[in-house]
Amino acid sequence: MRIPYFQFDKQLGEIMPTHRVFQPTVNSLNMARFVELSAKNKSKV
Repeated sequence: MRIPYFQFDKQLGEIMPTHRVFQPTVNSLNMARFVELSAKNKSKV
């Protein structure tokens, strides 16, 4: 079974690499983006 090299990330609306080597980087990028977005959302309220 082959894993697609790129996968569409529904949460970010972006195409992210899903290869095992890149997974830690992707996870940290997702976390950074999530923190950034939640900070923006809090400032709106």
